[in-house]
Amino acid sequence: MKEVACISTDADLARLLSITPQALNNLKRGGTITPNLVFKFLDLFTDTSLDWLIKGTHPAPEQNHHYRGIAEADLPWETAQHIGFDPSWLTRVYRVTIDDVALLVVRSNAMEPLVSYGDTVMIDRTEHSFTSDAIYLLEVNKSILLRRVQLRANGSVLLSAFNSEYTPEEIPKAQIANIEIIGKVIWVGRKT
Repeated sequence: MKEVACISTDADLARLLSITPQALNNLKRGGTITPNLVFKFLDLFTDTSLDWLIKGTHPAPEQNHHYRGIAEADLPWETAQHIGFDPSWLTRVYRVTIDDVALLVVRSNAMEPLVSYGDTVMIDRTEHSFTSDAIYLLEVNKSILLRRVQLRANGSVLLSAFNSEYTPEEIPKAQIANIEIIGKVIWVGRKT
């Protein structure tokens, strides 16, 4: 399952399947696989509809669940709900479920030209710690910032913008807890 989902840890697999890590360990030791878990797996990793499996019929086009909008989130910028994503693609490519992410319309020019004002970003809302050098949506001193976060050897982090009008800021290790990580940017969409 981990190979199909393109994930490497049992904890990520358990989260993806909406079960506890303990339940996953029980399954690995020969525990009972419930029908709900089988359906969840089929829904996430195949293009097979449950209607076809159970009834032998395909759903009507308006009932096709493969391309779903992302739910509105209580986040600081406008959410973009007009874009649909295939949940199995999100799982395979980004190792997230559709419920883990939010689409936001960027209201800053700090990351130009990489991410421009008005672009849409998808953020992984399960990322609550700095795990890699990446772009994060942050709340720092009551300001919402889209910044590249670089981890430093001394435990500090460097917050930087691609736009040279913004000065990089090094946050000492002792002050990192004051930064609220709203999410990690995993996808950017741009109007042409």
